[in-house]
Amino acid sequence: MAREPADEEESDSDGTTPEGVLGRRSYLKLTGAATAGLAGSALATTAAAADYETITLDQGERRVIRLEDGETFENVLFDQTAPGSAATIAATSSDWTIRNVAWKGEFSHRDRALGVADTGNGTSRIENVYLGDGVDGSVGGQRHPKFGLWVDPAHNGHLHVENVYVEGAHDNAFYGSAPGSNSNGGRGTIHYKDSYAKDSWVSGFRIARGTVENCTAVNTESGRNGRPLWVWPTEAHGDAVEVVDCDFVAGPYPYALDIGRDGKTTSVSMEGTNYSGGLQERGTVNLQESNNGTDPDPSVPEGTPTSPEEVFAGATTETTEVASTVESDEGDPADSSGSEDAESTEAENGESADAAGGLEHVILFEGSEESVTRYEFAASGEVEAANYEGATIDDEDAIEDGAVQGVVANWRDAFRFEGEIEQLTADGPATVSIDGEEVDPADFGTELPKTLEIEGQGTPASFEATIDGTVEQEGENEDVTIVSGSTIQGSVTDESLGFRFSGALTDVTFVDGEATVSVDGEEVEDPGGDLLPHALVVDGTDADAPSAYSFRVDGTVERSDHRGASIDDEDSVDGGAVRGVVANWLDAYWFEGDLTACRVRGDADVSIEYNARDQ
Repeated sequence: MAREPADEEESDSDGTTPEGVLGRRSYLKLTGAATAGLAGSALATTAAAADYETITLDQGERRVIRLEDGETFENVLFDQTAPGSAATIAATSSDWTIRNVAWKGEFSHRDRALGVADTGNGTSRIENVYLGDGVDGSVGGQRHPKFGLWVDPAHNGHLHVENVYVEGAHDNAFYGSAPGSNSNGGRGTIHYKDSYAKDSWVSGFRIARGTVENCTAVNTESGRNGRPLWVWPTEAHGDAVEVVDCDFVAGPYPYALDIGRDGKTTSVSMEGTNYSGGLQERGTVNLQESNNGTDPDPSVPEGTPTSPEEVFAGATTETTEVASTVESDEGDPADSSGSEDAESTEAENGESADAAGGLEHVILFEGSEESVTRYEFAASGEVEAANYEGATIDDEDAIEDGAVQGVVANWRDAFRFEGEIEQLTADGPATVSIDGEEVDPADFGTELPKTLEIEGQGTPASFEATIDGTVEQEGENEDVTIVSGSTIQGSVTDESLGFRFSGALTDVTFVDGEATVSVDGEEVEDPGGDLLPHALVVDGTDADAPSAYSFRVDGTVERSDHRGASIDDEDSVDGGAVRGVVANWLDAYWFEGDLTACRVRGDADVSIEYNARDQ
C-alpha cells in the first residue's frame, strides 16, 4: 500500500480506564448527537480547494446539523478552537452523504463528531473527513461518550466510511458494533476503507457486521490506548466480518485484535493483514486467516487527510447543492426542501420540522449525569415531543391530553406546546427551560400536585408505599415515617392519612391488615396485590459501557433484587413503563402480563424468566 508518513506523536497509558470500575451514576447519553443548535446554513458551493465554508463556534457553544433522506453535507470546516465548543453532524435517515468536512480544535468530553445510521435500508457514505485534534485533556480519565464516529443501533442499511482520520478519542474512534451485536439492532452493515485511528480508548475500529479494508489503527507509547480492532459477535452466527489488507499496531496495549465476547460466537475472515501484539479470542471464535503477518505499516492510508488543509486540497471542482438540515439557535432541525427559497424562508421564520404543526412554545428538560430526574407538566393546549436542541424522542414518555410524564438522565427531553404551562414538577437535578429561558418549576402550579389518601377500615393495618418522586405528609402522625423523601412507612386503623406528592405511586404493600388507597380521589384497585410471577433482568456486568433501557408491560411491574440485582429508586417505574440505566451491575423487575415493548441503547443483555418464583 502506498502511504504517507504518520505523525508518531508520543503519549502515555497502560490501556486501562483510569476511573476503574464504572460508578452507579455513570450514565450513557442516549443519543450520539445530543447537542445544541446551529446558526446559519451550509450554502450551495463549488468544491474547489479554496472554496469551502468555515463555521466558527463561540466559547461553550454546541451545534448540531441533521441530515434527512438523500441529503449531502460537504465542504465545511468547523472551527471549534474556542474553549468548550463542539459541532456534531447527526444523520439517522437514508441515502445521505457527508464528505470533505474537517474539525479544527478539541472536542469537549461529552460530544461526538458524527452520530449516524442509515435507517431506510439504503446506502449512506462518509468520505474525506478529518477528526484529528482529539478531546479536551482537562476531562482526565472520563470516557463515555466521547468524540469519534458512533453508529446508532437502528442502522439497517449500508454505511461506507472512506478516508476518515480519527485521533485521540476518549471512546472508540470508529464505533460500529451496536447494529449487529445488539439484540434489538437494525443489523446494518459497515465498510471501513482507507481510514486511520490513532490513540483511542477502548478500540480503534469496532464492528459486528461488514468489512475493514486497508485501514490502520496505531497506539503510541503514551496515548489513550485500546484495541486497534474489536470484532463483536452478531445475533446470527453465520455473519462473518472481513478484515482485508489492514495494519494494526497495539503499542502498550496487550492485544492488537480482540475478537468476540464470552458466551458468544464470532466469525472473522482475515486476509493480508499485519499486526503487532496479541490476538485475544473470547467465547467461540471462527477465524479464517490467509497471508497475514506481524510487521504492520503504521503510516496513514493514501488519500486519508492528516490535517484540515488536506481535506479541502483534495476536494473536487463540481458544483453541488447542499440541502442539509441545520439547527438554528432558536429551535429544531429545519425541514429543508433543498431549494434556496425554502431555506431562506425557514431561516427568516425560525420554523422547523418539529414546529410544522404550528405549536409555538417549547419546553426543554436538560438532564444531568448526577442522577435521574422524573418530570411532569401539563399545558393548556396541545403537546408533542420534539428533538429541539438535540433532544431524544422517546415513546416511553407519556403524553395524554396536554399532560406529560417522563424521566431524563444525561440526555435531553423536549416538547412543543400551545397555551400555558399550568403545572410543572422536576424531581432531580435536571434544569428546565421554556422558550430558551431557564425556569423554576416551583413557579408553575403546585410543587406537589397529587394527593394520596390511605383510609383505615377499623382494624390495624401496617403499610409501606413507594413514590417515584417526592412526598410530604399532610398534618402530623407519629405512626408515619417518610424514608429518603419517597417511601412512606406507617400504620392506620380507623383514621385517614393524607399525603401530597409529585411523580407516581409505584407500590403499596400491606404487612398486615387492609386499608383503602386513593390517588387524587380515585381508589387504587388491589394496592397490595399478589406476588408478581415473572422476572426481567437487565445485565450490564459484561457490557463495555453503561446502557440505557426502557420497557413496557401490559400489567404491573415493580423493582426487584432478583439474582442479586441492585434496587435503584432513580430508575423510573410508572404504571407498566420502566426506564433506567445500568452499567457493571444488574437491574431486575418483577412483573405480570406481557412484555409489549423493550429497547436498549448499549450492550447490556436483557433476559425474561417466566414464572421465576416457581423455579
